Amino acid sequence: MSDDDPGLDSRRILMQPIPAGPQEDRLDPTAEWPAPREFPEEDTDPHGFTPIDPAARPPAGDPFDDPALTSACPLPGWTAPPDLAPLSGRGSRRRPLLIVAAAALLAALATAFVLVPRSAPDTRPFAGGARPATGDQALTGPRNGLTAASFAVLDSATRIELTAADLGGDLFRITSPESGGLTPSVEQDGDALRLRLRPGGSSSGGGATVAIQLSSRVRWTLRLDGGTARSTLDLTGADLAALDLNGGAGRIDLTLPEPHGIVGVRMTGGVDQFRVRLAKATPIRVRVDSGAGQVTLDGATHQGVAPGRSFTANGWGRDGTGIDLRAAAGLAALTVTS
Repeated sequence: MSDDDPGLDSRRILMQPIPAGPQEDRLDPTAEWPAPREFPEEDTDPHGFTPIDPAARPPAGDPFDDPALTSACPLPGWTAPPDLAPLSGRGSRRRPLLIVAAAALLAALATAFVLVPRSAPDTRPFAGGARPATGDQALTGPRNGLTAASFAVLDSATRIELTAADLGGDLFRITSPESGGLTPSVEQDGDALRLRLRPGGSSSGGGATVAIQLSSRVRWTLRLDGGTARSTLDLTGADLAALDLNGGAGRIDLTLPEPHGIVGVRMTGGVDQFRVRLAKATPIRVRVDSGAGQVTLDGATHQGVAPGRSFTANGWGRDGTGIDLRAAAGLAALTVTS
């Protein structure tokens, strides 16, 4: 390396030894600061507070478990609530009485709620129909000069009772007990009537029975679409054009009037016991489309009837009148009597 190198002088300066001499002043620049002195304590709480005696403090644990300690050793800045005095014997004996009184009051309110009559829901009449019946009140509709009409029961009921009678100016009368749980209503469109049986009322579990009376001054075409446990159709006084039994039934008791011409009776819903009673010795034809366990007609009983069998009685086909009974659905037993 040449002596003319400028970096050589800088390295020589950095490697020079530190001159000897005292170093304290240079190493501790605070040596010349004034010594700290005592400052008077400033009272930041001009009101002061009462010192707490440690011996008077409650023992370790939760002092609030003991109301006596809570009152004897209050926490600073807190005021302990007054100790509750124990209930006297009279007060403790009064508590069960108050509970019984409250229970009696609630029972009385509940009874009042049940017994107070409440307004029935608004049941507006259907267009062209009759107002729904309420309770055991009869549902009626005017005949208005009709001489022929159709009547259909669209819904199911436990029991249907259908009769015909002279109702004067009424076309029909329908009743159903409120305990049955059904509210009947009739929709009418000209000469076509449809009976609806909607859930309503207060069912007592005894089954819903609907009683229907039709005017005997009208020639009727009837149709039962709803299922029943039992249908009792006493049409002795009716002028019957046709009858369709489309709803299934456990038992059907059908009493037919004297026919005017050929009256068709068709069963398509299936039935266990089907009993038909004819007026006098009415000519009849019975057709069993789906078979039957038993058919009794004109005093003769036929067991295990195959599908497609037919039977006639009382001179069927002679004078153009009679009952044409067709069992399109299966049945256990059919009995026809006069």
